[in-house]
Amino acid sequence: MFELNVGETPNNVTHKEFKQLGDMTEGYSGSDIAIAVRDALMEPIRKLRMATHFKPVLLSAWFH
Repeated sequence: MFELNVGETPNNVTHKEFKQLGDMTEGYSGSDIAIAVRDALMEPIRKLRMATHFKPVLLSAWFH
């Protein structure tokens, strides 16, 4: 369920780690897992919204 909900979102989670997440959430509904994944995917956005200082980033760094 975790892998399905993450979908094509880039991540470094291994198949083994997805399996561990599944084992840890035994008995959770698909909806529970979807909410947990959505919440985790939004964490970087929350951090950005709370940021008070930014530094310039070269655009070319994003395309390597």
